[in-house]
Amino acid sequence: MFAIIDIETTGGNARDGRITEIAILLHDGKKITGRFETLLNPKIQIPRFITHLTGITVEMVRYAPEFHEIADQILNLTDGRIFTAHNSKFDYGFLQYEFHRIGYPFLRDTLCTFNLSRKIFPGLRSYGLENLSQYFQILNRQRHRAAGDAEATSSLLEIIIGQIGMSEVEKYIVPWDRVYNLPKALSAEELHSIPAETGAYFFKDESDTIIYSGRATNLNQKIIAHFSRTRKGISSRIIEKVCSFNYELTGNIWIAMLAELEIRKQQNRGLNCSNKNYKFLCAIYSQIKNGYLTLYIDRLTEDEGEPLMIYQNRAKAQQAIEKVIQKFELCSVYCNLELQSSNGCFGYKIKQCRGACVGEELPEDYNLRVKKAISTLQFSKADFLLIGSGRNSCEHSAILVRKGRFCGYGFFHTDYTGSVTEILDCIKPATHYPECIPIILAALKNRKVKVIELNTSERSSVY
Repeated sequence: MFAIIDIETTGGNARDGRITEIAILLHDGKKITGRFETLLNPKIQIPRFITHLTGITVEMVRYAPEFHEIADQILNLTDGRIFTAHNSKFDYGFLQYEFHRIGYPFLRDTLCTFNLSRKIFPGLRSYGLENLSQYFQILNRQRHRAAGDAEATSSLLEIIIGQIGMSEVEKYIVPWDRVYNLPKALSAEELHSIPAETGAYFFKDESDTIIYSGRATNLNQKIIAHFSRTRKGISSRIIEKVCSFNYELTGNIWIAMLAELEIRKQQNRGLNCSNKNYKFLCAIYSQIKNGYLTLYIDRLTEDEGEPLMIYQNRAKAQQAIEKVIQKFELCSVYCNLELQSSNGCFGYKIKQCRGACVGEELPEDYNLRVKKAISTLQFSKADFLLIGSGRNSCEHSAILVRKGRFCGYGFFHTDYTGSVTEILDCIKPATHYPECIPIILAALKNRKVKVIELNTSERSSVY
């Protein structure tokens, strides 16, 4: 009836962590009727603090099977049984991630002895397995090891069943599909077939119109979360209209954002509310005032004309202006950070402004420094490629920027000849939107992204 499961892992995050040990105890509600346990090779480093906690070392798992080698046994052992664990959300979530990585959905009804204990035994100091074992005098010879913790969970389950009876325990079993609030057109199996990869996704209504779009480093987790009964951020009126969805794997979050932006701009956005990152975009603009070239910040709108640079919010735009004020000794008044005063700006008073605000510096001299400042606000290279991670281990991604404008993206094999032209041939043209700029700026700041500057001949070969 029950499959009591405990796992040990390389960390607390299922997306980045891996399982190092698993124990499965088959239980008929009265006693253990079967068991399975094994160490697993996580194929990644085991942190020292995990080794200190569990005693599991790299040497212990070096020749252990990998998860995909025992996946069938886990499926068979848990088939038709209640997935039972102490804090089942953790163990169940980790196993779902591992199965997603090998392309299989893992759907089981669950029972959490942690939540059950809180309801049945109120008022205890803690409901961790170790504390409950002490409270109920459950012997655990291998704490923080899968078999020991699974046996302790089994003993706890037997105590709970003895306390309230099997019929009452069954009321706390959570069917695998009860956690979702799905529209009629979708099934839970469809959701669980979505890969746990980075990409952009789109929800469509019955007329095949996109009504919601988003991007995620884990498409499976993000899309499923939208249909959770405890979802946040997306309204039920959108969920009710979803008839289908599709997604695009992108390999990294910057291409996911660019791909989502492209589709969202082309389609009727309708009920889309995923554009919160674009609502507060601000830009630095320039204009002539009293002969002086001035800088100012405003919301990104078509009415303001061509921006010098775009930022995620006003605070970041102001930080950029403050940097150039200090570096080029510009005037805060003519950068619209201070009001005009007969005594001059604050920078003038501390001799960091050369006096444009009080007429001591000619516009021609001041404007030369402003133009130099503007050049530092914009991309240092006009034409370049951003090389990042691809959709799998055999490819890289490329984002093309030409004259400071996003031109497209593509993917190429890791065994490419080294020719820039070969990379350029894989670029899929795309439309530039002002919102692309903050995305490209974010990618440029990432240390894992390589920048390739294009020379004149390489630029012309693309177009």
